[in-house]
Amino acid sequence: MGRRNARTNIAGAFSWQQGRGLVVKHWVEKGEILAHEAAMHGVRMLVWPCGGDQRINAGMVESAGMERLLKGWEWGCGGEKVVAGEVIEEALRKIMEDVSVGTVAARVRDEAVRAVGVGGSSRECLAGLIEKRSKC
Repeated sequence: MGRRNARTNIAGAFSWQQGRGLVVKHWVEKGEILAHEAAMHGVRMLVWPCGGDQRINAGMVESAGMERLLKGWEWGCGGEKVVAGEVIEEALRKIMEDVSVGTVAARVRDEAVRAVGVGGSSRECLAGLIEKRSKC
């Protein structure tokens, strides 16, 4: 089987997905795929942390005022509580209609873009780490 046939077969294997979701058939930057949920793009977020660093990240997002963190939501994360669809719908409606959440999301986006840009705090910190490690 040649490369061309292999690509055709792989693409055909996902034909059932047509119209639902996204099948990437070529190289794309990670940011393009994750842009829908990234602070870098000023998107409002409603987070549902289950464990590990998710709770820490959710707390940071909440403290920035970028979303509404619904405490007490558990589902498949060690708890038995199931959250009704209506509760999720109402929470989403609130963050989408609240102008202040959009304003904060835009501010966080601007700060994030500056941080990773030339001379930004995140970029400088990473450069410092690389320099320090290269001397070891």
